[in-house]
Amino acid sequence: MDGIWQAIITSVGYCELCGYGGSLAGHHAIRTKGQGFSTRWRLDNGSALCPQCHRWVHDATKHWGDRLRTLMIERIGIERYEAVQFIHDTRTWSTDDLREVLADLERVAVDMGVEIR
Repeated sequence: MDGIWQAIITSVGYCELCGYGGSLAGHHAIRTKGQGFSTRWRLDNGSALCPQCHRWVHDATKHWGDRLRTLMIERIGIERYEAVQFIHDTRTWSTDDLREVLADLERVAVDMGVEIR
């Protein structure tokens, strides 16, 4: 599922922080460690970042983290951003949930014409 999520997130074609149009990686705005599998493959929890911006965000400088959060909220709205955070904090997933997520990701990829690696 990571590959499908990554392909969809990076299909925007540019870094969402600096605008670079080369190599991109999908970045989870809300951490996906521990309880985070509940938000790992949510499209609302991803941004396309170039290698340099991805490194800056992971270095956890407050400026870059705040800037990415602001961009995410501008893109999806505060309500959806807070909903993803709530899901992260409160939800665990079953195998059936994961199957449903995979089917949804595959459907979105096909609808968007995103090539799945």
